[in-house]
Amino acid sequence: LKDPSISTSSPPLFAAATMGKAGQARQVFRLYGRTKKVKSPGSEKKAKTAQKTQKLKKSLVPGSVLILLAGRFRGRRVVFLKQLESGLLLIT
Repeated sequence: LKDPSISTSSPPLFAAATMGKAGQARQVFRLYGRTKKVKSPGSEKKAKTAQKTQKLKKSLVPGSVLILLAGRFRGRRVVFLKQLESGLLLIT
């Protein structure tokens, strides 16, 4: 017969844990090596080539006024100073 001390089933995906003063149960998810990605033979990384700076619109010249469209300063008007070597724009 089977030995009850030997378990052949996989471990559970989550376990119950207690939390808070009243001991509410919450689920703690456990992943045991299930997130490993299998590499395909053709997915080897190639050497990076030197990146060129992005070309700007002809209308973007130093001194022109730009309006920021995203981020913390969305909607703010700024003055374009120059494009840096990394491709970023230097503004006031």
